[in-house]
Amino acid sequence: MEDDTPQVKGAMNSNRVLGLHLLNGNDIAMVYVTKAQDLFSGKPQWRKIAGRAADVMSAKLVGDTVYI
Repeated sequence: MEDDTPQVKGAMNSNRVLGLHLLNGNDIAMVYVTKAQDLFSGKPQWRKIAGRAADVMSAKLVGDTVYI
């Protein structure tokens, strides 16, 4: 049985925040992005940028650029 874990990541000097859906505590199933100000105001508008079929190994936010 898969164990789902949400994770939120930010980066210095970034206006964006990543939301990751991890399976079994480690495998990235989905990657989302939202504006940091929306998250902090309690109204994030998450946009999915990679799904399970993408087989993402890692996701990193550098400034406002997402590297998958």
